[in-house]
Amino acid sequence: MKAKQQGMTLISLVIGGGLLVFVSIIVMKMVPSYIEYFDVKKVLEAMKHDPAVASMPPAEIRAAFDKRADIDNIKAVSGRDLTLNNGEISADWEAKSYLMGNVSVVMEFHAATNISSGQ
Repeated sequence: MKAKQQGMTLISLVIGGGLLVFVSIIVMKMVPSYIEYFDVKKVLEAMKHDPAVASMPPAEIRAAFDKRADIDNIKAVSGRDLTLNNGEISADWEAKSYLMGNVSVVMEFHAATNISSGQ
């Protein structure tokens, strides 16, 4: 009785490896945008826990965000991009990552915190 061979063929190994490389490239291009998103969330949370922020006028809140964003090297969002509504600070922005040629990925982000209920 003949034993049946098992395992991957060279072609399936190359296709699987190519697919893995393609997905890895996409992930590597998207990671910096998500890191910046989490940095923005971190800054907004820090502002939430600062008791002085709740009594600041909007211009000072934007300036405080800009100072904190400078420290964390945040480039996608600035103080003028913040939306201030009823004790809530929020930011909406898009990040575009070019993959190759004319193919790109657009990511939409929203970060918000409620400063009136801080602490």
